[in-house]
Amino acid sequence: MKSIRIVSIVVLVLMLASAGAGVGCGGKGGGGAGGGTAARMMSMIPEDASQFMFVDIKTLQGDEDLESLYEDMFSDIDEMLATFGTQVGDIRRIAGSGEQLLLLDGSFKLSEVRDTLEDQGFDKSEYKGVEVWEDPSGYAWVAVMGNLIVVGSKDAVEDCIDVIKGGESSLRDNRDAREVMDRLPSGIVMGLGIGEAFSEIIDQEYEGLKVGGMSLAKKDKNTLRAAAVMKFEDSDAAQNAADRIKDDLEEENFKNIKIDRDNEFVKVTAEIAIEDFLAQNND
Repeated sequence: MKSIRIVSIVVLVLMLASAGAGVGCGGKGGGGAGGGTAARMMSMIPEDASQFMFVDIKTLQGDEDLESLYEDMFSDIDEMLATFGTQVGDIRRIAGSGEQLLLLDGSFKLSEVRDTLEDQGFDKSEYKGVEVWEDPSGYAWVAVMGNLIVVGSKDAVEDCIDVIKGGESSLRDNRDAREVMDRLPSGIVMGLGIGEAFSEIIDQEYEGLKVGGMSLAKKDKNTLRAAAVMKFEDSDAAQNAADRIKDDLEEENFKNIKIDRDNEFVKVTAEIAIEDFLAQNND
């Protein structure tokens, strides 16, 4: 594992913002995962998604020891949120599928959200009883559901509403994904990927990988605690990966590395200085 990297929600955020910014303005419970919060948001993501990403932005923003990590991830978020009539102080958590879908969980001034969308030329309508706003191009949708705002392509938002309101299967109904998530320690930042999609998150490939998950949490003012859980096709593939992981992590300045294998599962815990983590993610 070359590096347990910061989940790249920002790329998705900025892509979705650009879709709307130029317009008009010239539960299932979770075991160890996020105290159940990440698992709850995972249950809103359509089953066919290849990735799940979660950030406890309120905790991240409110901890002065993590200020540099917050700035690295969300330095441009204010402009994006303004596009949808919100601000960072309104957001508690962000989740996404990595596939043109972003979920904002918070406490919103819905009148401001609606006024901003209307000013930008979004058209209000309804899908399965949910208030939705469509940009003039027909590409981006914004669904407003009280303390949840869903942003993304029309198809992605429709699929999300089908899960939340229509009872369609979610990513949490995927057995492999659920098993990995339930074994994963909670974190400020969490990510899960199916096969190659997880390889993109950690920037490393392991043969026979079915599903992988990662989390980052604060150990102390200078250190992050990282964890990863990976499920492989069989115990041999898991053992082969376990034999490589420690060397991969040591090359990236991770310390106190512990690796446990249980049949087809591999669980990794490690620590890294925040300064080193940011340096390697900005290489």
